[in-house]
Amino acid sequence: FFARGVAERFPADTALAEMGAVSYIGVPMVSVSGEVLGLVAVVGTTPLKDPESALLLVRLLAARAGTELLRSRAACRQAESRLREKALEDLLDAISIMSTTDTSGRITHVNENFCKISGYSREEMLGQDHRIVNSGHHPKSLWTDLYRKAARGEVWRAEVCNRHKNGSLYWMQAASTGVFDEAGKLREIVSIRFDVTAIKSAELRNRSLAAAVEAAHDGMCVVDCDGEVILYNDAFCEQVGLTVADCVGLQFVDVFTWSEDKEAVLEALSAGEELTRRVRIRRGSGGGDVNLLAATPEAEGEDWLWVDVRLTPIVGGGADEGLCVCVQRDVSEQVREEERLRLEAEGRRAQLDIGVILGEIFLPMEDRLEGVVRRLLALEGLEAHARGGVFLPEGDGLRLAVKAGEFSAEFLEGDKHVKKGACLCGRAQELAEEGEFGVTVSDDCFCDPQHEHRYEGMTAHGHYIVPIHFGGSCEGVLFLYTEPYPNRGAARQEFFERIGEQIGSAIVSDRLREQAEQEEFEQQLSEDLAALRLACQSILSMGEIPFEERAHEILDYVCTSEGLGFGNTGSLFVVEDGGMRVMAWIEGEEAAADDGAGETVLPLEYQGKHMGELVLRMEASDEYRQVRYEFLNGLAELLATAMQTEQLREKAERLQQDQAGTLLAMGREMRTPMTSIVAAADMLGEDEIGMDDREELTAMVRRNAGHLMSVVDNILELAGLSSASAIDRPSTESDAEEMGVLRGARVLLLEEREGVAALVVRELREHGAMVEVSRRAEIGMSMALGAWRAERPHSLVVMTARAAKTDVDVVPRLLREAGYSSPIMVLCDGSEPEGAEAMLVAGCDRVVLEWTQQGVAVAEAAALLGEAKGQRAA
Repeated sequence: FFARGVAERFPADTALAEMGAVSYIGVPMVSVSGEVLGLVAVVGTTPLKDPESALLLVRLLAARAGTELLRSRAACRQAESRLREKALEDLLDAISIMSTTDTSGRITHVNENFCKISGYSREEMLGQDHRIVNSGHHPKSLWTDLYRKAARGEVWRAEVCNRHKNGSLYWMQAASTGVFDEAGKLREIVSIRFDVTAIKSAELRNRSLAAAVEAAHDGMCVVDCDGEVILYNDAFCEQVGLTVADCVGLQFVDVFTWSEDKEAVLEALSAGEELTRRVRIRRGSGGGDVNLLAATPEAEGEDWLWVDVRLTPIVGGGADEGLCVCVQRDVSEQVREEERLRLEAEGRRAQLDIGVILGEIFLPMEDRLEGVVRRLLALEGLEAHARGGVFLPEGDGLRLAVKAGEFSAEFLEGDKHVKKGACLCGRAQELAEEGEFGVTVSDDCFCDPQHEHRYEGMTAHGHYIVPIHFGGSCEGVLFLYTEPYPNRGAARQEFFERIGEQIGSAIVSDRLREQAEQEEFEQQLSEDLAALRLACQSILSMGEIPFEERAHEILDYVCTSEGLGFGNTGSLFVVEDGGMRVMAWIEGEEAAADDGAGETVLPLEYQGKHMGELVLRMEASDEYRQVRYEFLNGLAELLATAMQTEQLREKAERLQQDQAGTLLAMGREMRTPMTSIVAAADMLGEDEIGMDDREELTAMVRRNAGHLMSVVDNILELAGLSSASAIDRPSTESDAEEMGVLRGARVLLLEEREGVAALVVRELREHGAMVEVSRRAEIGMSMALGAWRAERPHSLVVMTARAAKTDVDVVPRLLREAGYSSPIMVLCDGSEPEGAEAMLVAGCDRVVLEWTQQGVAVAEAAALLGEAKGQRAA
């Protein structure tokens, strides 16, 4: 305290000066515990007269004031506590479900919320225990635990399912504890509950939904705004090929194969937009962009899936804002089926187009094959490289016959021939010849060890190697360039297998058609030549026309006949006065220098005598030159014989002008040596000379003698005499009446080589028959049919069985099937009589055994012609 001068002591305190303070006493208010509660201060305007008394009085005042202050604070705290308890009670009563029970479990208090949720009124529940709302859902041990904890003063908590008055169930989150009296004895149990029915229903729905999601075949996941997968089901893990642990922290876009799919998903996530897209995923990729080389689903296998993805953002605010739900359905089978149908449709269109291309038979096969390759290169997956071609068999390997697209000069030179078994195409040929016609698919030229040929500047590519085959025969190899790792699907390979067989069928059909056209042409040529020969014979038989005119007519007829390949130029030269004279000639247009044709000179020989030459321009055709040449040889023989006959006729006419008797004598004189020649030929068979020489000499003598006797007969006929009555015939001949049917008969002889049936030819000509010889069965058949169709059929067809062991039963059958009615006779080796019956069945009228004996064959021919004549007369 300060009895006086306080203001001067504290000059900075302006309040003291303002109050005019002179004295000051300050005493603190202190509680019993020593806590300072405040300060009691007395400021005087006059000095203190009794400072001690004043100080004591202020101390008493401070003590009293402190006591009252403490009392006031306690009352305030108590009031505030009651207010808080009241507020808490009201708050709990408003938001919770409250009840109290006594120690025996009877309800002593319930609030309005309990009444509302249970459906019972307060009056109905007071005095009851909680069994009134017990649902029976919980075991008794739950309630035993409640009373045990309440008695210990602990808080009991549980989720409780109660039953409404109407029987429905509801769920509450309950907490109970005991209330004790001053003696520490349990007085009552207070319970506070909150309605969690909606939460439990939501949890139940969530559990059902979770079970449904886990059981779903579709992959489901939740993706946050950063693209991380935070929730997922087992199907999602299975689709992406990762374990549940591997999916933790997985970036959603990393499961997709193609960059454009990833970009679309990222844009949808960042914009919060819904996205529906069919994408392809690579199972087990787990991140990073995959450079997929296989471009079609059929090439996938189990490591690739097609899925329909639906990405839906979660809207409406809350903690889920910015999340997206993704549902992805595996549609791989559907895509494969769609792809299969698409490829089948594409394949059908291609096959139809290829069928049209291959059907253009007026184009060369290689041009059609190029069209096929270009059509195949328009298929999906092949248009990028647009290169392909066809190898055709040549020698012991393949020849590059067709190419489409741009190839390097190095390739064209290096692969123009491929050995069998070399590189991809050579191996395909080797396998095809072993009966394996599967398509070879090469993924990458730089990785395939069978792709042996490498060229500078070659880029990565794949191949389809397709064997071209039909009827088990390899007809070539088709090769097509593709992007690396082409479609290996079954539909694609089956398509190319069908294409390989389709092309093979066309190649074989072309070859068969060419063979048929060649055979048809040869058949027609043979028939035309046979008809031409008949025409020439007919012209030569017109004795009333001068021979030179007949020769010119024959030359003109031969040279100008279309399609026979003799050109339009020809000449006939005859030997006259030691030189050669042009008897007839045809001069047509000048032939091109490179037409492959050239002059053919055929000597006209009769019995070793050179009569002249026949010169014709003939095409140098490998297939048919021999056929034409045989015809020309026969024509030359006809002309030589006719020329000889004409010369003898002219000589006979001159002799006849002198004396017909002289001519008859000359004829007899010529006949006698000829008979001696025949006898000498028979005697040669007994000489001790080589068998081959003897037979050759004998045949020559017989042939020459026969021709001379035929000329003599012509001379005798010109003289008006009958050679049959003027000359004695060999004893082996039949009488004149029976052999007379041979005179003028046209006989066609089919023998395997010249001279085999020379005796028969001579004997037939001796008796006046006109004999034509063919050394090929098919040509002979054509000659027979040609003459028959020209209504000038042969009187008789003779075949040697040795010449036609395989044809003797074919030619007669074909002739008979064509309606041919002239007699057919077969000269059969006596050592093989067992084939006679088969020959008769095939259409032969007579089979002659041991025909090499003189007179046998001609007698049988006369008898057969006689029977045929008799049948016609009847």
